[in-house]
Amino acid sequence: MRKQLAIGLSLLLLTALGGEWRNFSHESRSSASQKIHNSEISFQSIDLQLPNRFSFQTASVSFITGGDALTFPEFPDISPEQCKNLGFSLTTCTSGNPSGTCPYNSAYFKECCDARYKYDKSACTYPNTVSGDSCGGKFMCYCDRSLYPETKCASPMVAESGGSCVEDGVTYYSKCVCPTYYSQTCDGQNLQGSGEGCTQDGVTKYTSCECTSGYNMTCSDLGPVTPTDYCLKDGVKYYNNCKTCENKCTLAECPEGILCEYEECSQKYCDIGCAVGYTNWCTPPETDCATLGYTKTADVCDGEDVIKCPYDTAAVFCKGAIKCQAGAVLASDKKCYDAANLPSSVKAIAVVFDVENQLAVALTDVKEDGSAGSVTMYWTTDVCDNSGLENCTDEFDIKKTCGIDGRTNTNKILVSYAECGGKSHTANAVNTYQTSSCSADFCQKGKWFLPSMKELWAIYSNKSVINNSLSLLTNQGASNLQEYYYWSSTYSSTRFWYFGMSNGQSYNPAVSYGGKYVRPVIYYGEEKAVQTKVCDTVGDILYGDGTCAVSTSNLEPSLTPIGVVFDVENQLALALTDVKEDGSAGGKDMTWSSNYCNTPNLENCTDSSTITISCGLDGRKNTDAILASTCNGTTYAANAVNSYQISGCSKDFCKQGKWFLPSVRDLNTIYSFKSTVNNRLSLLASKGASQLQESYYYWSSTEYNDFYAWSFLMVNGLKGYYKKSSLLYYVRPVLAF
Repeated sequence: MRKQLAIGLSLLLLTALGGEWRNFSHESRSSASQKIHNSEISFQSIDLQLPNRFSFQTASVSFITGGDALTFPEFPDISPEQCKNLGFSLTTCTSGNPSGTCPYNSAYFKECCDARYKYDKSACTYPNTVSGDSCGGKFMCYCDRSLYPETKCASPMVAESGGSCVEDGVTYYSKCVCPTYYSQTCDGQNLQGSGEGCTQDGVTKYTSCECTSGYNMTCSDLGPVTPTDYCLKDGVKYYNNCKTCENKCTLAECPEGILCEYEECSQKYCDIGCAVGYTNWCTPPETDCATLGYTKTADVCDGEDVIKCPYDTAAVFCKGAIKCQAGAVLASDKKCYDAANLPSSVKAIAVVFDVENQLAVALTDVKEDGSAGSVTMYWTTDVCDNSGLENCTDEFDIKKTCGIDGRTNTNKILVSYAECGGKSHTANAVNTYQTSSCSADFCQKGKWFLPSMKELWAIYSNKSVINNSLSLLTNQGASNLQEYYYWSSTYSSTRFWYFGMSNGQSYNPAVSYGGKYVRPVIYYGEEKAVQTKVCDTVGDILYGDGTCAVSTSNLEPSLTPIGVVFDVENQLALALTDVKEDGSAGGKDMTWSSNYCNTPNLENCTDSSTITISCGLDGRKNTDAILASTCNGTTYAANAVNSYQISGCSKDFCKQGKWFLPSVRDLNTIYSFKSTVNNRLSLLASKGASQLQESYYYWSSTEYNDFYAWSFLMVNGLKGYYKKSSLLYYVRPVLAF
């Protein structure tokens, strides 16, 4: 039987090798054709096309004709050679991060990347840092060790809040700091830290302080053996050695006719009166005027209310006030009194130390919050520009000519630190100090100041009489001067001087170096008249007569501040405080109105780009239109400013009904000068001023449409329109001067 097999094959194998195309089917096909011819089998060619030029296959093809077989040879694998020619020469990667796989053979790759190169650039976000180089299109995402050097904080230190970065599961910290409850330096006399201390920036602090061993007695019975050797803790002095004998008796033996008391510890007698059967001439009468209380001379007494000593008429007792002298007690009526004979009705506020300059020192040290108490503090923890202060580098000049006015120094410091956003702990402490015994204006909060080095030297020079008076006023909360260091307001090249009250020495370290005490000082003389000026500068303090203060540090005592200038061109000032719905001073949020409508004669400003340059700009005109409307119901915001009235207004321009609700333009201008405005408001805190609310919106008089009115966020200048009758925002009146 004739066999017929219609099989044909044309296997075309093409591959790109060395830039040539090769045909590997020719010999195989010739051999197969011969066999087919001998077997009388017809031949039909079949072309096989590979999918693309990047694919490679080897094949074995057999033709079966009867009992014979035809086999094609195995094709060689040239992919390794191809990969290497293209630079894909690696087959192993110890980092486990190969990059750039060969298209001919996936076992070959171009480079072995560091295992850290595994991030897309966009996936690396703050606080991590993306590497400048890449590998295989991937980047490193790491924590910058110069910014985050710490991985662990040694106890008791903790990582600074908000300063951390995570890299490969490891957290790195920007800084290790002491916990806030480590706040005591415990560097007072015979004082030490309790428990483990925490050292940061070279300063060791503790959670609490304790007296060194042995200083645990108050010696309240007979007093200490050495009064100056004590440990001051929480305002109480502790001693290590108390007297065991009062030593009040002085007689070696009891005289005849005298009734005596024997003191065991001193082995001496005390005269306690006449013995039985003797009359009182046994003891001669006291004739020493000083012993009897006649310690003054007539010229010291302030007035004619004096009693003369019967044994020496030149020695007198002042029944009332005395002329002010070092050591005299200053009362809120600006009169001075003898501490030893202080009338019970008189409340002390300070002790005089400089008669010529009419200065007195407070009865107590102060804490950072201005409350009474002896606690050390840093001068500041911020760095601000103090170029407005005299630069006093000479130790002798600071006691005579340089930086000698503590009141002026303190005011300049408060202005400087308010403008830079910092805080002077010392200046803030004295500026917020308030004594409950003060009823006059001269000794109110804001009038006390940080003494200069010259003034501290004057206090030291009169320390004995000052401490004597203070010791007699303990029932009024007084405490003696610390035998330690006190901060001054005198400046020297980024530093502030401090004074050693125990030795009279001057020191000038870094402002954050160790804690010192602070004792406020007050000027009790007549206030000097300060000229006023035309209001021509943003931040000028506006008086009730329409003039402005020449200086923020010296206000005219006869005039009352009513506002702070924020727009010189349009002559506008804002009130010292927010207002409530009834127009009284105070921060209380409110709705714009109780209802809503398209307010007659009031522009609708729907374009945010025009509300500060062309639409609804006139706050006075806007407010008048709002007040005249009835369709908005009760117009709370406009009513509040219209009802606002401040005391001290002596001219018509600032009377009730003259204040208005600011437009968006006005609020935007206030925001532009917010730092200056808030600085002035902080300086006027004693006058009832309050800074602008940072975290809340303020209503404007600019209307969006019938439903909405514009408001303004003081923290970032954001403007928005909100429903008049439902949202609660603050209101600050504005005035045209």
